[in-house]
Amino acid sequence: MRVLFLSLAGFILLSLAMPATASELGREAIPVLENGAYALEPPEGWTPSEASRAYERGVFTRVRSEAVNLGIVDTSAWLRFSVPGSFADATGRPLLHLDWHKFQVAELYRRADGGWEKIRRANVVSSLSGEVTVGRRPLFVLPDPGAEGDLYFLRLRSYGPLLLEPTAYTPRAFLAEEQLRSALMGLYFGIIGALVLYNAFLWATLRDRSYLWYTLFIALTACFVALNWGIRIGVTPDASERGVFVFVTAVICLVTSASLLFNRNFLLTYQRDPFADRLIRVNLLVVAGALPVSTVASEGFSIQYDSVMGLLSAGTVLFVALRALLRGFKPVYFVLPAWLFLIAGLIIHLGLYNGLLPYNAFTVHAYPMASAVEAILLSMALAYRVKRLESERAYLTAQSQQYIRMSLTDALTGLHNRRHFQAALSRAVDESRDRREPLGLIVIDIDHFKAWNDTWGHPAGDVVLRTVGRTLQEQVRDGDIPCRFGGEEFAVLLPAADLETSAAIAERVRIAIAALSFNPAADVHTGITVSAGVASLHAGETPEALLERADQALYEAKRAGRDCCVTSAGQDPLARQGH
Repeated sequence: MRVLFLSLAGFILLSLAMPATASELGREAIPVLENGAYALEPPEGWTPSEASRAYERGVFTRVRSEAVNLGIVDTSAWLRFSVPGSFADATGRPLLHLDWHKFQVAELYRRADGGWEKIRRANVVSSLSGEVTVGRRPLFVLPDPGAEGDLYFLRLRSYGPLLLEPTAYTPRAFLAEEQLRSALMGLYFGIIGALVLYNAFLWATLRDRSYLWYTLFIALTACFVALNWGIRIGVTPDASERGVFVFVTAVICLVTSASLLFNRNFLLTYQRDPFADRLIRVNLLVVAGALPVSTVASEGFSIQYDSVMGLLSAGTVLFVALRALLRGFKPVYFVLPAWLFLIAGLIIHLGLYNGLLPYNAFTVHAYPMASAVEAILLSMALAYRVKRLESERAYLTAQSQQYIRMSLTDALTGLHNRRHFQAALSRAVDESRDRREPLGLIVIDIDHFKAWNDTWGHPAGDVVLRTVGRTLQEQVRDGDIPCRFGGEEFAVLLPAADLETSAAIAERVRIAIAALSFNPAADVHTGITVSAGVASLHAGETPEALLERADQALYEAKRAGRDCCVTSAGQDPLARQGH
């Protein structure tokens, strides 16, 4: 993640460095529109000579900036500018470049003797500094200007907004800027590519649909950015401009749909917020209408529809995220800033496309910068969400295990209860048979416990039960299973213990309990005794039969006078000690 943030910082710095190239290279890069003029062509059209006469009549508007954003217009624009004399260097003839690729018409005319000479467009620039292909961005190789410079008319028509920033370069300066552009693109797509691969792997591993929609969203966003940079991803070289426009609209629809579906899955609106979920579904219907509109309506109307659709979807995403924040969904702390960044970039992008904002490096690169920031923040949000869900699952598992323990534990003594004892007895019998090991069972009863309760009260009786339970745990072996069987009766399962060993442990427990002293009232010190029945598993015996024999031995111990241990074989009591 640290590498991604450093890459993002480099991407932003490169983006902001783009407009500085011309000034840094001084006379090797000149924005020719500055101190130039422009005019919109009338319906009947102009020739270069007619445009020149219109300029002389004052029809043209003077320009005092390096770039002009005319927004969406249904006609061509004519630009009048000059290139100063001696604008050339040893690396080759001067170049005129327009940093915009959506021109339907890009015609350059140079004033020559007796009229206007049309300059052909170039696709590849070669010089001593290297070679570069410019693709669909208009580029012209200019004749060497004379001492007084040359006068030009440039006719442009766009199927999107008319963004005008013609710049004259020496070949060296142009190649330097193209290298900067390539570094910018490489860094952006490197960031997005790393996030796509990483989150696609997480989706394949975790099968969480939020990762799927996130991966599709940032991948499609990168496609949209590439198309806006003039990289024709998924478009054949001979595709018409209208076909490209429809394809771009389709990509916009997919980007918007993926963002809405990501939020629906990430914020769990289909489970936790039915109103927000209905709002998202309505937005998806609006998005679905954009593609048919782009095929039948004018490009201007389609761009307006896409703008409204984008703002509506952005507002919906923000509204749904705020509702999730209000209901305490903590992962939204990353999601909300991410969408705020993207919405800000989207608003700047739409303002640029609709002629409301100036055409400069910041407005051109605002959306790519915002999308890169958003992609990283959303990836962090997904990581936090997974961590939170894992924490919730761990908490629920712990709670479930605690409830299971509570259902199998006696609350007063902390020993296992009768329910656990019955299940443990069945398992112990099966394991004893499988391993061919002995299994012992002790059943213990506190002597005269009802009389104790009647004399000293139930709170004093609870003290006795807790103390007996603690003593029982201390006297048995590791791996033995002491339980409170019910009331004042206890039982101990002794894996791998024969009758002799079981009887010895029972006697040890009896002696330890007989040694206890209780203080149920002031100046009263007394003790208790227990009786125990001991049995060892016979071949083929059922758990119920084993318990029945141990109970019978306990009954025999009671009959023998209590405070003793008796085995199920019917021997005399092992010991007797009265109090």
